[in-house]
Amino acid sequence: MLAKFQDDKKKVMKSLTISLLLLTAACSPNIRTYSDYDHAYKIQEFKTFGWAKDIRKNDKQNPLYYNELNEKRIKAAVNDVLKSKGYVMTQTDPSLTIDYHIIVEEQSLVQADPYGFFSGDSYMRPRDNVFSFREGTLILDFKKTDTAELIWRGWAVAGYGSNLL
Repeated sequence: MLAKFQDDKKKVMKSLTISLLLLTAACSPNIRTYSDYDHAYKIQEFKTFGWAKDIRKNDKQNPLYYNELNEKRIKAAVNDVLKSKGYVMTQTDPSLTIDYHIIVEEQSLVQADPYGFFSGDSYMRPRDNVFSFREGTLILDFKKTDTAELIWRGWAVAGYGSNLL
């Protein structure tokens, strides 16, 4: 009887865990990804990669986005994916050089209220609702090291902010 209770408890916990994971995924921001590449090259032909020299010591770059924490996160994520695909990271003569850019822009979304609404005894006119949010873009550039020619570019775009729908 105790064993059956423990098995049932494990099943319930497993179901709750799966439900929470699905709920978390459903509430996550919508990230759109895109890519483009030079059709003259096959990215699979390249075997090694390295990161571009740090050129972000520029006062014009926003320190909220270009900082050591974000750089570590971005590089670790890219390194993990590329290593899982068989690429080898090296700083001495890599065949591909990777760089990244971060762009954050203020955006607005206008949503019309086509029917208006009732307030007490009177009908109110339709109105427009304006929602402001920020849209962030992370761009990854893969360049052929010896020519500095752009081979592949990928970017991910997501909105964030308290008023985002």
